[in-house]
Amino acid sequence: MPQAPLVFDHLTLNARDELDPCCAALEAMGFVLTPPSYSNIGAVNQCVVLDGAYLEVIAINPKAVPPRRELMQQPLGLNAIVFRAENADACYADLIERGFPALPVQPFSRVARSSLGEAREVSFRVVRFEPTWAAEAFPFGRVYFCEHLNAEVVFDPGFVRHENGCRVFSALTIEVKNLAKLARTMSPLFGSAWSDDHSQAMLQTQALNIRFVQSSVDHIATCSFAGRASVSEVSDISSPTLSTVLNPRTPLVFESPYGRFSLQN
Repeated sequence: MPQAPLVFDHLTLNARDELDPCCAALEAMGFVLTPPSYSNIGAVNQCVVLDGAYLEVIAINPKAVPPRRELMQQPLGLNAIVFRAENADACYADLIERGFPALPVQPFSRVARSSLGEAREVSFRVVRFEPTWAAEAFPFGRVYFCEHLNAEVVFDPGFVRHENGCRVFSALTIEVKNLAKLARTMSPLFGSAWSDDHSQAMLQTQALNIRFVQSSVDHIATCSFAGRASVSEVSDISSPTLSTVLNPRTPLVFESPYGRFSLQN
């Protein structure tokens, strides 16, 4: 295991060149998003910061040289599941020792504005897998490990003040076409944190269990958020990119081109 216990860090949604409508859909659900942040690898993102984890919306930065154009070839919505690495070098060495085609540690950074408006550089060191192997191993998107060098900037508590009251991921479900094939990679990669049967599987992390279900599609993520939400106050939502399905009980379920989202009390 790269780290024990396994810690979920963040979920990435690909908005391609639709950063504004994707973020508008999340704002319509009562979430506060961070200001746009431009990385040194040609992308721009905005985040929904929660307690100890976050949802990242990533898009191409057309002004970058070069822009991160591979995002335009990847599906809208689920792009990556990212886990915490306390030490990226140790994580890389562990993966290589166990026979996984990990790429050398990659540093990158972006400038982000704090909840007080201060510009701060956010720095990471990540461990990814060889792209061809990863595309076959993880058909729903990417899996990688991230070491935060200044986590206090990323997890700015000033952004964890969502109108819907949500503070944590309560559930994450990923739909995959071939669960048995996925298990052949995930089981040796994550060891005892992974369990499966014929129709579904579970990856147990420190604060969130990620469920994988057999489906006719890949790349569909259903995210549930929990907190002290009074979600009835945000039920009157109109957005060209968002349709709302109201349940007489919580959670409220929101369908968008970028994934399914539910808010729970």
